[in-house]
Amino acid sequence: MRIFRIAAPPPVEPPGDLEWWHRFDPGTPDCGVQPDADARVLALPGIFCEACGLTSSLFPTAMEIPEEPAPEIRAALEEALGEYRCARRLHPLPRAYASQSDWMDAVAAGSADCRGWCTVSPVEFRRLEAVVRRLLGLPQWRPVTGGARIGPCSVVVNHSEYPDLMMVGWTLLASERAAGLFREAGFTGVSWHPVRVTRVWERARGRRHLLYELVVHGAARAPEGQSEAFHRCAECGRHQYVLDDERQIRWKLETRTWDGCDWFRFMETPAVWVTEEVRHALEQSGLFLGVSLLPGDQTINLNL
Repeated sequence: MRIFRIAAPPPVEPPGDLEWWHRFDPGTPDCGVQPDADARVLALPGIFCEACGLTSSLFPTAMEIPEEPAPEIRAALEEALGEYRCARRLHPLPRAYASQSDWMDAVAAGSADCRGWCTVSPVEFRRLEAVVRRLLGLPQWRPVTGGARIGPCSVVVNHSEYPDLMMVGWTLLASERAAGLFREAGFTGVSWHPVRVTRVWERARGRRHLLYELVVHGAARAPEGQSEAFHRCAECGRHQYVLDDERQIRWKLETRTWDGCDWFRFMETPAVWVTEEVRHALEQSGLFLGVSLLPGDQTINLNL
């Protein structure tokens, strides 16, 4: 069974006269849509496991929690998260702060993002996860991961034209047209949630900007024939690649350990994968795809 990895952006020129595309640089504000770096983020602490040495990465690989909590729920979440804002185990200091105490003061005041920097043990995180699930009413099939953002993704729209499907960092965003296709096609393993547009520049005005964040919750275990290449930590449940081959691996789907969803991830890796049916539907849809769909049956780097 063929599967495809979503990567961005495609090397070919897209349709239309898109001025920003011709000078596209993911690190500049010339992108059609970019994250709002000034938005305040409510985030779960990361996880540090002493048993295996793994720490939650700076981006949550699985799933943000993009639903907007009601004010009273948000207050309860902030109270529950408060004790972790100045966690005992801290990782390298963000460059914007001269000292760790300056950064911790900013985190405590809510003006700095503690995602990926404050960490707790797997046991502590499971207790916090139970509180988050209860407050937000999240079902068990919705993953809750270390470092995950709670609340809508905040973006700035720089231009009136941008792809219908695009990657902003590790976040997948879809236009209203793309969300309509997903709804009509009945894709499984993915849900879409409204994005908060915090600022629209002058050149982007004159049209409605309705964007959605995709949350991919379909899952597969180790790729076909690679189960012995990964060790699953009994304490935190995360996987480590244990072979020494320059961290290259062929990604083929083992259907017996796949939940059958059209959109999915392997273990905790951040890359999003889709079936051939999804690829065909996207490519035949007429949507402006700001992503590439790369075949998985080739040797590619493990750290996707």
